[in-house]
Amino acid sequence: MPLRIAPTYRAAWVPARGDAPPDAALETAVAWWEERCAETGTRGLLVTNDKMTVTVTPRLLALARRHRSATPRTSAAAPWGVPVLAHRPDQAALHLAVQRAHGAALCVVEGVAGQVAGWASVTPAVALAPAGPGTGAATAAVDEQWLRTVTRLASGEHGMPSSPERTLAVLADLPAHRRAQLPTALIARGAPLAEVRQVVKLLAEVRGAGAR
Repeated sequence: MPLRIAPTYRAAWVPARGDAPPDAALETAVAWWEERCAETGTRGLLVTNDKMTVTVTPRLLALARRHRSATPRTSAAAPWGVPVLAHRPDQAALHLAVQRAHGAALCVVEGVAGQVAGWASVTPAVALAPAGPGTGAATAAVDEQWLRTVTRLASGEHGMPSSPERTLAVLADLPAHRRAQLPTALIARGAPLAEVRQVVKLLAEVRGAGAR
C-alpha cells in the first residue's frame, strides 16, 4: 500500500474558552481567514457540520454568501486548495476542511474545549486569542515522539485496517490525554475518516480494558 501524504497548509485555531464570547472567537478566526483569502486573491470555503448551522446564524450566512460553504453532506462541489474556515467542526467536518485546505490555509473555531486539540498538536496550528489575530498568538512546540506515532498510524505503514491488534498495542501505550487527542490528530495527518472511526472503537476497547 502506498504511504499517504499528510495535507499541508497554514493553520490557525481559536481554542474554546469558557470566558470568551462565541462571537469574539468567530470574528478572530474570520479576520485571519480573510487575510489568507486576500493574500491569494481567492474566495474561501466555510465548513460547518450541517446546513442548519449556517441558516440560523446570520454571521455565518453572510460569510457563506460572500465566500462558499460546504458540509460533509454537501461536499461534492466544494473547492480544493482554498483558505478554509471550519466552524466548531465535528470529526467529519474537520476531515472535509483538512482535505480542502491542502496547499492553502485552514482556521478552526473549536466548539468544545479539547475537541480539536489533537489536530492542533500535530499541525502545528497558531492559537489565536479572542481579542484578535495579532494578540496573544502562539504556536505550541511539537512533541516529536507523538508526531511520529500519529504519522505512522495515519500513513498506512502501520497496517491499521488489517491489524487492529497492532493498533491496540500502540493505543494502550499512549497517555490518556493523547488517546483523547488521537482521532483529530489522525485527521490532521490525512487518515481516512473510516479508519479514524475504527480507531475510536479501538480506543473504547482500551478504556474498557482499563476499567476492568
